Amino acid sequence: MANQFTLPSLGDNVKAGDVLRMLVKPGDTVTRDQAVMELETDKATVEVPSSIEGTVAEVKVKDGDRIEVGQVVFTVAGDGAAPAAETPVEAPVSVATASAEAVDAQDDAQDNAQDTAQDKAPDGAPPAAGEPPASSGRIEVTLPSLGDNVEGGDVLHVLVKVGDTVAKDQGILELETDKATVEVPSPAAGTVKEVAVNDGDQLAVGQLVLVLEGAVAHAAAAASIPAAAQPQTDAPEVKAAAGRPMSPTPGPQGGTAGAPSGAASGAASGAGR
Repeated sequence: MANQFTLPSLGDNVKAGDVLRMLVKPGDTVTRDQAVMELETDKATVEVPSSIEGTVAEVKVKDGDRIEVGQVVFTVAGDGAAPAAETPVEAPVSVATASAEAVDAQDDAQDNAQDTAQDKAPDGAPPAAGEPPASSGRIEVTLPSLGDNVEGGDVLHVLVKVGDTVAKDQGILELETDKATVEVPSPAAGTVKEVAVNDGDQLAVGQLVLVLEGAVAHAAAAASIPAAAQPQTDAPEVKAAAGRPMSPTPGPQGGTAGAPSGAASGAASGAGR
């Protein structure tokens, strides 16, 4: 008994179409989902797949016909001959499927390679991040950029001295520019080996400020440095305040680096005379 293949639904509001080309003829063996005709509708040109399988007994339409949804396109004889012919008919579909799978496999391989690279990156990061604290090299600290159109400033106070241990981001000097007074932080941790500037110096961006050596190895030590360095920050201010009245005074006493008490004793001695 013959089975009929009718034009299936082609989508919303599509009731019919024009046959551009029939892809099967009587005597051909068709399988399910095999393209049997090319149809042009108001919306698109499509290949219509077969919903039945078997040997084509009769083709009811021809190229150029207009057919409607539900109309008989061809009939097949269900004689069981279709399974033997399935392999050559499905070969193009298998090739297309294999090509799609190959593309998917290539994409998966690229994704896996990227994931592997990202997974390996953190393993190498800690040693790189750990190297600076453990290093004991010489670090030259220069005056960093202070903003647009600011080329330098006047050193108000140097907040560290040779032998001091400084932490990263600890203030190392106070600088007065045309726009503001700022505290310049240290870019690294270490021990001060050399101070290249003094209070009152004119300092330009990029100029050497000090030299550090032997970076602090432990975060705990670095965290304790700012509290210990605070008295040292205040000390230069006190000395500078005490020293300013002495700088313009002539005579032998002005050339000494003695404490203010020495100047007081000299004054007392002069009064005695």
